Amino acid sequence: MCRPRGKKILMGSITKKPTSSSLKRQLHHGCALARTSRTEEALVVLEDVFAVAERSNERVLAAEALDWLFWCAQAELDGRGVQRCAERMLALPISATSPQAFRLYVRHAVAALQLGDAAGALNIIERAERVSREADIEAFTCYLSAKADTLAALGRDVPALEYARLSADICSKRSDPFAHWQRTLYLGYTLQAGGQLGAALDAYLAAATIASDASLVWEQALVTALAAWIAFLVGDVVQALALLAAARASSARQPCLRVACAWISLRIGISVGDDQLIASGADAHLLDVVLSSADTYAVGLAVTTFHDYHRSRGNDAEADRLLRIGADRLASLASGWALLAPIARYGDDAMVAKAEALLESFPRDHRVARAYRRLFAALRAKRDGSTALGERLAGEAQLLFEDFSNAFEAAQCLELSGRVAEAHQRFSALKMHGEIARLRSLRARRGRPRNGYDAIQQCREIKGMLAQGATIKVIAERLGVSDRTVKARVADIYVDEGVTTRAALLERIRSRTRKAPDLIAR
Repeated sequence: MCRPRGKKILMGSITKKPTSSSLKRQLHHGCALARTSRTEEALVVLEDVFAVAERSNERVLAAEALDWLFWCAQAELDGRGVQRCAERMLALPISATSPQAFRLYVRHAVAALQLGDAAGALNIIERAERVSREADIEAFTCYLSAKADTLAALGRDVPALEYARLSADICSKRSDPFAHWQRTLYLGYTLQAGGQLGAALDAYLAAATIASDASLVWEQALVTALAAWIAFLVGDVVQALALLAAARASSARQPCLRVACAWISLRIGISVGDDQLIASGADAHLLDVVLSSADTYAVGLAVTTFHDYHRSRGNDAEADRLLRIGADRLASLASGWALLAPIARYGDDAMVAKAEALLESFPRDHRVARAYRRLFAALRAKRDGSTALGERLAGEAQLLFEDFSNAFEAAQCLELSGRVAEAHQRFSALKMHGEIARLRSLRARRGRPRNGYDAIQQCREIKGMLAQGATIKVIAERLGVSDRTVKARVADIYVDEGVTTRAALLERIRSRTRKAPDLIAR
C-alpha cells in the first residue's frame, strides 16, 4: 500500500523542528484533510501531531489533535480507535491554574462519556465549572455540547436540550460552517434522544443544508440519511424514501455513512416491502465491518436490523447469534433503544436483566424510556404466557409512543395489543406494505380498549386539564367520572412522573408544553 502523502509532508517538517508553530501548521493541515472528507489521510497526519505534541508537553495541541483523531475514527467506523483516543485524552494531565484548563476538562468529559461513564463525565464538567475561570467562545460551545450529551446520556433530556440549543445557536452566528454543522447535528441527536422527533427531523435537515452550503460531502449525506430514518419513524414514508435516495447517491465512501445507509435501507425496505432496498441493505460485508468496528452505536442499530431481517427470512439461528453479539455490547440506552424489543422477545435471562437495568437507570418521567419500559414489559408478558397483561401493556405503550410522534412503534404496539385490524389500517395509512403483508397471516379481530388502555388515555386527558388549571371537580365533570376516580388517576400520575406535590407536577407538565425558541437556522 502506498504511504499517504500527508505522512511524508509531516515527517519532513515537524520531526526536524518540533516547534509549537510547526505543530500548529501540521495540525491545521490534518484538520483541513478531515474537513474535506480525506479522513484516512487526516488520521495519519493527526496521529503524528499528537505524538510530537505529547513528547513536547504541548497538552492543548495534543488534546486538539486527539479531538480530530476521535472525529476521523468515528467517520471511519473505528470504534477501537475512538476508545484509544478517549483513553489517551484522559491520560493528559491538567493543571487547574492553566488558562487552557477549562478546554482540557471539557475534552476529558467527552472522553469519559465515550467510554460509557456518563456520571464521571458530569463530575469532570462540574469540576471545570468550579475551578476554571477562562474560556474562549470555541471552548464554551464545546462545553455546552458536552454537557448536553452528558445530561442526555443520564436521561435528563430537558436541561440537555437547553444546552444543545444554546451551543447550536452560538455556532450559527460564527464563521465556522463545520462547527455550525456539527453542533446542529448534535442538537438533532439530543432532540431525538428526548423524543422530539419532529424537531429532530428539522435539525437534521438544517444540518444537511449547512453541509451543502459548505461543500461538506459525507457530512451532508450522513445527516440526510438520519433525516430519512426520523421521517420513517414519524410515518412520512414518501419523504423518508426521497431522503434515503439522496443519501445513497452521495459520492462519499466513509464507512459510517455506508453502514448507516445500509441499515436504514434494510429497515425501511422490510417495512415498505421494497425488495430492491432490502437487497441493497442486506450486505453481509458491511455487517462484518460493523461487528469488527467495536463502534457501540453502529453495532446496536445494525444488529437489530439484521436480526429482524434474518428472523423474517426464517434464519433464526443467525438472528439469535446477532442478538447475543448486540446484547454483549449493549453499554447504554443511547446505543441500545432498538435492541430492547428483540431482547424482550427472544433474549435469555441475562440479556433481559441487563436491558431492564439500563431502562431502570433512566428517570421515571423520561418519555422515551417510559414508552420502551411498557413495550419491554408487554413483550416479556406475552412471551411468558400472560397474553391479557401483555396486550394491556402494549396498548399503554402505543399511547406513549404516540406522545412523541413515533408512528412506526405505535403501529407495532397496536398489533401487539391484539388490535390487528387497527394495526392493518394504521400500516396502510403509513404506506408500510411489507408490514401489511406480514399481518395477513395473523387473525384479524376488532380491538377494544382494555382497562389499562382506558386508564392511561384518561391520565393523558387529566394531565392536559391540570396544565390548564382545572380543578379535580371540573375534571371529573368533563370526564363524567367521580372525584375519587380523578384523585386516583392523579396519584398514579404522581408516581409515574416521580413527583409528590401538585405544584411539582404542574411545573413538569408545563415545562414539556412550554414552547422553546426555535434556534435552528431554517
